[in-house]
Amino acid sequence: MRKFIFVSIAAAFIASSSFAKGPNNPANFETAKAHMSEMADKRMSVIKEFKSCVDASANIDALKECRKKEADAMKDLRPKNEPRNDANNPPRGQGSRPMM
Repeated sequence: MRKFIFVSIAAAFIASSSFAKGPNNPANFETAKAHMSEMADKRMSVIKEFKSCVDASANIDALKECRKKEADAMKDLRPKNEPRNDANNPPRGQGSRPMM
């Protein structure tokens, strides 16, 4: 019984110490906040350029070119190391591919 209590306390201690390093850590919050703010500024810049392009366009071809430039700029802002969830790469447990 003592061994069980000791193991339970040790497991709780390990879990709580690893939890402190998780996403709720204040240092992680500040880093995440700075990153989100930076990304929001970049998206706002792309949208402002898109609006200026649309306002300056004189025909439908110019509008299409504005949209293409905006789409390319937004695509460049996406993280490169994470796959997108689309029809060819559905999230785990969804779609027609087996989970294992």
